[in-house]
Amino acid sequence: MIHIMMTGVAETVNYQIIQIYDAIERPHQYLRITPDLSHEKPLPIDDASEEKISELLRIGNEQASKYNEKLDKFIDLLLAE
Repeated sequence: MIHIMMTGVAETVNYQIIQIYDAIERPHQYLRITPDLSHEKPLPIDDASEEKISELLRIGNEQASKYNEKLDKFIDLLLAE
């Protein structure tokens, strides 16, 4: 149930932002990356142990590597304008 609620909110905000960037004729200045984390085991949000923080860093680094090309292109675009 929480997944459905959070996904709905995220998709609504994404739609609204797309509309705003389209309205100002700069749709290329918006990038949304939604990584698939379904293969990751859930991490408790109230556990800030070193082990859990290390796990979050590992996941973040993997995702950044996976989307590296998109992120680099987006950064180049923003720096050019």
